[in-house]
Formats: sequence, structure tokens, C-alpha cells
Amino acid sequence: AFVGLGLFFVWIKLGRRLRMLYVFLNPRTSWMSREAIFSVGVLIFGLAGITLRSNPLTLLAAACGLGYLYSQARILKEARGIPAWREPWIVPLMMLTGLAEGAALLLAAAAFFGGADAWLPGALFLLAGGRWYAWIQYHKSLTEPGAAPVRTVEALEETRRIAVPLGHTAPLVALLAAFLIPSTAPVFGFIAGITALLGGWHLKF
Repeated sequence: AFVGLGLFFVWIKLGRRLRMLYVFLNPRTSWMSREAIFSVGVLIFGLAGITLRSNPLTLLAAACGLGYLYSQARILKEARGIPAWREPWIVPLMMLTGLAEGAALLLAAAAFFGGADAWLPGALFLLAGGRWYAWIQYHKSLTEPGAAPVRTVEALEETRRIAVPLGHTAPLVALLAAFLIPSTAPVFGFIAGITALLGGWHLKF
């Protein structure tokens, strides 16, 4: 649903909307073409997997989702004119935040509706911790003298003041609390999921 909505907003921004079909023509060299192809796989296999309740189709949708996420990260890195994007740490940062946000949304929904798998809090803990490490390296690289324009560094500092406590610290603390006090696991699981999700969205914004 989020992939489809995002692509729809991109589509309505186009001046000549039928020209969007050209994006599929160059997968050998274009990460945007690969992203578009993976997005079709996400939508088709995802809907088919849900409708038919098919695990193989759902796994295909997940594989396409990983390809879609990686393609988006590489699109950013290849934008060499934008210092905040061309930094190599952008790829693991975007991959980890995408996976963390997916796990966070799943955990928040499971905490609210019930039925969370036992591995899910641990997975989110590892992904959120990995995202924090990738963010530290990304931030460190761009804030070295001369690595990025002053306004870029200022924007990163503004982001850090919210993204670190909201998207990194809060989910990890909540997950630890859920582990140490099992009776509160649904509440702290929901808090961890929501904060990890919103922190990732703020980071990208």
C-alpha cells in the first residue's frame, strides 16, 4: 500500500504521465528502471499472496521488496551532485531504516491486534541498533571538515536532535523494557514500533 501510494504521488507530479513507461526500458544501467520493475513485483506478488494466501508468492513479494529498497538506496547514492545522498553510508542507512520501519510497523500492529511472533522484537532491536550505527557513520562522514556544505551539516544536526531520541533511543529502551517486564510487552512493543517507524520517517524527511 505504501509503495503504491508513493508511486502514485510520483506519477501525478509528471508533466507527461504516459512517458512513465519509459522508466522500464533501461534495467541494465538504471537503478530507477530496476526500482520500477521491482515495484511491479511487490504489487503483483503481494496482492496475489494475500488473495491466495500463498507463502511462495509472499516470499516473492518480499524478495522484490528487498530489491525495491536496495534500488532506492542506490538511486540516492548515484545522485553525485547532492552531498547528503552520495555518501556511501546512505545505502546501508536506507536499507536498515527500511527494514527497521517494516519490522516496527509489523510489531506495532501485532501489539495492537495481538499475535506477535516471538522473533519480531529481537529482529527490530537488531535492525534499530544497526540503523543507529549506520546513522553514526553517515553523520560522522558528512560532518568532517569540507565533506558537505554548511547548510547540509546544519540540516543533519537539526535531524539528529529528533531522529536519535525518537528513532534510535526510544525503540531500544522500550524493547528492553518489554524483555525485562514481560507483562508490559504489548504496551512497550507498540511504543517501540511507533517510535522506530516515526523516527525513520523523520530521518528521511
